[in-house]
Amino acid sequence: MRKLSPYLGSLIEDLDTPNRINVLDQIGQSGEYYAIPYLLPLMESEDARVVESAEMAVSKLLDFCPALELAWMNEHIRAWHPSPTEWKRATERMMRALEQASFTRLSISSMHWSGYVREAAVKRLAEVDNGRAFPFLLLRMNDWVPEIRNIARKSLEQRRTSNNAWHWIQNISLVDRLLTCGRDSFEPFVKSIHQLLRGSECTEALTEALTSQDNKIRRFAYRASVEAEGADAAAVIEQALMDCDTEIRRWASQKVETCLENESLYKMLLRMKSDPVPSIRRESLALLAVYFPNAAKEILIDRLLDYNMTVRETARRYLNRLHKMDYSEYYLDVIWNGQEQHLAVAIAGLGETGQDFENEVLFEYSDHPSVSVRKAVLRGLAKLNPEPYASLFTDSLQSEQPGTSREASRALRRYPYLVNPDELASMMSQEQPDHVMRNALRLLPAFDRWKQLEILLDLLTYTRIDRLKAKIREQLVTWAESSNRKFTGRPKENDITRIHNKLDHSRSEMDDAVHAKIEWFINT
Repeated sequence: MRKLSPYLGSLIEDLDTPNRINVLDQIGQSGEYYAIPYLLPLMESEDARVVESAEMAVSKLLDFCPALELAWMNEHIRAWHPSPTEWKRATERMMRALEQASFTRLSISSMHWSGYVREAAVKRLAEVDNGRAFPFLLLRMNDWVPEIRNIARKSLEQRRTSNNAWHWIQNISLVDRLLTCGRDSFEPFVKSIHQLLRGSECTEALTEALTSQDNKIRRFAYRASVEAEGADAAAVIEQALMDCDTEIRRWASQKVETCLENESLYKMLLRMKSDPVPSIRRESLALLAVYFPNAAKEILIDRLLDYNMTVRETARRYLNRLHKMDYSEYYLDVIWNGQEQHLAVAIAGLGETGQDFENEVLFEYSDHPSVSVRKAVLRGLAKLNPEPYASLFTDSLQSEQPGTSREASRALRRYPYLVNPDELASMMSQEQPDHVMRNALRLLPAFDRWKQLEILLDLLTYTRIDRLKAKIREQLVTWAESSNRKFTGRPKENDITRIHNKLDHSRSEMDDAVHAKIEWFINT
């Protein structure tokens, strides 16, 4: 089951109180459709008012439920099964109830554990004239009972017309889901729906879908609109590049070269160069350099100070074709000219393009008050020449700023020889913030395996924070499992007793199976 919010969880608990009708109304208003499986038993209550309230709440929650989430609900609604003696009576009772059932009861019954009930519900849904039945019939197209699959498929094939274009678009995620289902061959059916929606008669429905609140529907609508009969692909791409959804803009950036040209292309590339997504900015720089090289030079120079490394690399790559320049000198100018807003980026750029001797420039900013600058210094030194600055990385690992500590850990994992295992163990034995301990634990796999084990056993014994204990236990399990796959070698004789003592001392803190496996490795 999906995790319920604390508010909804408290309401579910109140369903056992005399105030359940009011509670059902509150649940229906909450919009948290995860509650539906909890409400179904009340739809079988002997109290007509409770049945009516439960059905109304389920109806409201179904309106909030995205089409694809119905697949999740389908699995959980039929999770309960009655006893063999109750099975027949429950089925007969449900079959009688379906004769005059509301649409809400029919839709829920189409997911019932009994094939007889599902079949009866699907037959009734097939008679429903509007588009509300589409998602429930699409789910039953993959039912494990062939007769039910056939009823659902026949009904949907009869509705495969442009008049139902909007209903097909609204449920396109369930249509595409059929391609991952294996109880029948659905590819021809899915292709036919896609082909239908790309027809000229469905243009209006596709255009309307471009403004849907559902990202999945908009994604499909943009792709289909570009490929539709008589489509104005350029206008669709321009609109897609202004969409709030990252995936849509990323897709449009890959289509812009083939769908736009001249002034329209240039205008959109200028918009793309400021997009929050780095891959879109990279695409714009590449296309500007190819199609508008004269205008691209200044833009590429400006992007040398982009906050994303891959965008800076793209700018340098295309500038090499248009305008030769010394990038390290450029970044040094920015640093020394006091452009504080670009300092962190310039330091990062110098680390990417400078020479070993320029690490002294970076080190001057290692105690800068800005966290982003200090992180850039660590990244730059790691790329240029980290060896003289081992103490800086170790000190930064213990920083109170999580980002700085994480950056130091990342650099030390690349150059583990900069860390003395005994010093690291001593540091971890002291009281440290959670993030420092987590980042230090990430360094252990870079050391000798028996040294790893000693440090982990020590930490397990004296660490008092439950979250860290769990992380340490995970690493001990990993140590034992990986040692089983790869030859570890036996520790030195004078180390065996010490490791044995630490293992025995921490025995109560670990699983018996893990303890036994580690002991076996020590002895063999």
